[in-house]
Amino acid sequence: HYIFFNPPKYPFRLRLVKSSQRVCGKRGRCNDLPHSFSARPIILILHVTFLENNFYLTIFNFDLTDMIPYWMSRTQLLLGDEATTQLMSKNVLVVGLGGVGGICAEMIARAGVGKMTIVDGDTVDLSNGNRQIAALHSTEKQLKADVLAARLRTLKVVAEFIKEERTVEIVASGNYDFAVDCIDTLTPKVWLIKTCIDRKIPIVSSLGAGGKVDPSQIQVVDIADSYKCKLARYVRKYLHKEGITTGVTVVFSPEEIDADKVVVTEKAFPKKSIIGTISYM
Repeated sequence: HYIFFNPPKYPFRLRLVKSSQRVCGKRGRCNDLPHSFSARPIILILHVTFLENNFYLTIFNFDLTDMIPYWMSRTQLLLGDEATTQLMSKNVLVVGLGGVGGICAEMIARAGVGKMTIVDGDTVDLSNGNRQIAALHSTEKQLKADVLAARLRTLKVVAEFIKEERTVEIVASGNYDFAVDCIDTLTPKVWLIKTCIDRKIPIVSSLGAGGKVDPSQIQVVDIADSYKCKLARYVRKYLHKEGITTGVTVVFSPEEIDADKVVVTEKAFPKKSIIGTISYM
C-alpha cells in the first residue's frame, strides 16, 4: 500500500496574477475587496495582519499552470492548462498490480495524476515475466508493490494480501477521486467494488483476460452488459447479493477460452488454476 505524489522535481516559480488588500473595521465594514479572480486554476494564500482593532487581509492569487513540470509539457500541449492541472490535483487508488494493474499504475503516474495509492500483497513470480511490468529476473520474489514503488515514488507501505476489512480501511483512508480494480481474486474484488460504491467513489473494474488473445473483442461496458466471461459472471452474482446490479464500469472480453490453456493446480492458491496469458491482454 503505497501513496505517491507527482510534484515538480525542480524549483518552480509562482507568478502573481492579482493581489489586493482589504481593511475591516470594528463594525466589519470592508473595502477594496477584489470582485473577480483569474478563471484559471489558482492557489489562494491568505495573510492576516492584526493592528489594534483592525485587521488587514491580503489575498494572493497564483496561477497553478506555472507549476506544471517540464516532463508534463507534451501532456499540457495536448490537453491544455486546465485539464493538466486538474490531473495534477487528482487522487487515484489502484488495487492489484499484476498484468493489468502494474502498467495501469505506471500510465496513471505518467499522465500526471498528482496522488496515487497502489495496493498489492503478492510477490513477483517469474512465470509472469511475459506480462507483468514488475516481473524481472532481478525482482523475483519481491513484493510487487515494492518493485513498482521503486519505479515511481514511495511514501508509505502496507504490504499484505488485501482482506475484506482492509479494503474498507484503505478506501476510507484516502479521499479518492477514482479507483481502479485490477484484483484477480473474487472476494476482495467484490468487496472493493462494493466499498467504492458505498462511498460514491467512481470505479472501473478489469475482468478476466487470461486465456484470451484477441484485443479486438475487448469492451468497456456496465457490468450488467458483460457476458461470456467467467469472472464477470461470479462478480455479478456476488454483487447481486449486495443489492448491486448496475452502475459499475468494467473492461471485459467475451472471447471463448480454450480449456486446454487452463491447468488446475494447488500452486495457484488462492485461485484454483493457472491460465495462459500474453503481454498485450
